[in-house]
Amino acid sequence: MKVRGRVAFGPDHTLDGSDYDEAWALGKALACEWNARHKTKIDGLGVIVLDHEGPEYEELRRFFLARAKDVSPMWLKWSEQLEAVYTQRELGQFEILKLLASDAGLGGNTYAQVYDGTACETCGVFKIHQQLRNVVADLSKATKDLVSTVNFQERLVSERLRLLLEDAGVEGVEFRPVEHARPSRPVKRSYFQLLVHNVLGPLLAPRHVWTRHCPSCGRESDAQDKGIEQPDPWTKIYRWNPGPWSEMHFARTSYRGWDLMRTDVMFGAPLSPSQPAPQFPDLLISQRLYRLLRQHKITGYEVRPAHLD
Repeated sequence: MKVRGRVAFGPDHTLDGSDYDEAWALGKALACEWNARHKTKIDGLGVIVLDHEGPEYEELRRFFLARAKDVSPMWLKWSEQLEAVYTQRELGQFEILKLLASDAGLGGNTYAQVYDGTACETCGVFKIHQQLRNVVADLSKATKDLVSTVNFQERLVSERLRLLLEDAGVEGVEFRPVEHARPSRPVKRSYFQLLVHNVLGPLLAPRHVWTRHCPSCGRESDAQDKGIEQPDPWTKIYRWNPGPWSEMHFARTSYRGWDLMRTDVMFGAPLSPSQPAPQFPDLLISQRLYRLLRQHKITGYEVRPAHLD
């Protein structure tokens, strides 16, 4: 396993107007200075990806601190996400894996009233009472076999993936057709909503899940698999660590040999009460299903290790 650091430079998102423009120009000048001297570049969005254990990472850190020491963190901030990178052989050693899907744009009630529910005015969590109709999403740009809507986290599978799951005898799943939101735009393939009924849980320690109890609705309105945040206000380095520090652990006795399952814990939180969204479970797959996905060259997914203790 290697640890890769994804570092983003730029102003705080709360800045606006001329302050934001001036701060962004400052970050751009920093990127140009670094790029003129180094092989690994900072891109146009202020992002650079480096081996966290390599010498170039430490050089970047010193470079940043030397130029940021006299600047407000609001104007120039280092935001870092650490990611664990596993080889295929290492991933093959885990009995179950967390399944991540690529982006499918907006879903939920964006294009039609798909769900009947209520949103908490305090935290914005949308509690679904009933699904009224098939999911409606803009499929004109969808090309992968496994995708997920960004606001309601509806997992959508292509016809090819649906047939693979059915032929493989994957139990505890249900498929519902997905309707295209913009018929005037052609689609490359049809999709189905994937509903998973097998439930794995509860999560065991170490459980790096942050929760905030909503005083109005009583729900844990921002339960998210966020890893360990390490703010360092003196050096203006902020880290979000979702790698091995936040891998999920489950009791072995709660696993029934399923190929596809969901967590009993619900994750996610709306950006604000004015943008209500539901919480959602994470998906996990067996090693058998992972091998099938690779064998059939299924696209649009990533996996992360999970543990049965």
